[in-house]
Amino acid sequence: MIIEEYRKKITHMNWADKRIWQQVLKSKDCENDDYIRKMLHHIHSVQNSFLQVFSNQPVKFTKLENFDSLQEIKIWCEKIYQEYLILLDTLTEEKLSEEITIPWAKYFSRYSGVEAATTQFSDAFEQVVYHSTYHRAQVNKRIRELNGEPIAVDYIAWIWFGKPNP
Repeated sequence: MIIEEYRKKITHMNWADKRIWQQVLKSKDCENDDYIRKMLHHIHSVQNSFLQVFSNQPVKFTKLENFDSLQEIKIWCEKIYQEYLILLDTLTEEKLSEEITIPWAKYFSRYSGVEAATTQFSDAFEQVVYHSTYHRAQVNKRIRELNGEPIAVDYIAWIWFGKPNP
């Protein structure tokens, strides 16, 4: 039951990201905007980094300079979502309650002066969803600043649209 809730969250996140991508790629101003490019890369870089942690792989951060175009970032994003679906197929409730090590927690500790508390897998999973939501809002705001039309990506909008698959 809990796993299905996480599947819903990832499905919504994927749907919302795709809608943002559609809006960005409708406008040359948005498509060529450095802020949007950096923000979309950041969103998917964090999704990818957590995916590596969840999969017990070494974390390899992908730099923005590795992508020649926004379209390449979008293709990379789509691969990340395929990997999340594979992860969800193997996820167990026991795994969700396990403690995991987030390699970049040490930076939080240095910055805040507080030792980072232990992190459960489920909490880290929630962070991916919330972090993406936070930054999608920033992208939507930038779309408006560039005279584009922000798009509804809220969870409730996804519900009202009938929970469409991305």
